[in-house]
Amino acid sequence: MNTKKHNLGPSKPRQRRSISEAFIDTEAAAKPEASTMFNVRMTTSVHRRLKFQAFKEDRTMKEIVEESVLKYLNEHES
Repeated sequence: MNTKKHNLGPSKPRQRRSISEAFIDTEAAAKPEASTMFNVRMTTSVHRRLKFQAFKEDRTMKEIVEESVLKYLNEHES
């Protein structure tokens, strides 16, 4: 027998968040940020150069790409 109670009445009003709060989750700021995976198509020669550079610097390609993307965004966001 299912004894779950359903509340079909009006919901409680929730406090609205500001625009900045909607994009910057203050609760998540204390936790490590989750990762998202995406695919990138690049020429074989660029991929090889990136892989070799990562090897020389003892870093991952992900670290180099993420650093490059963040640098680009910081320079171009208004």
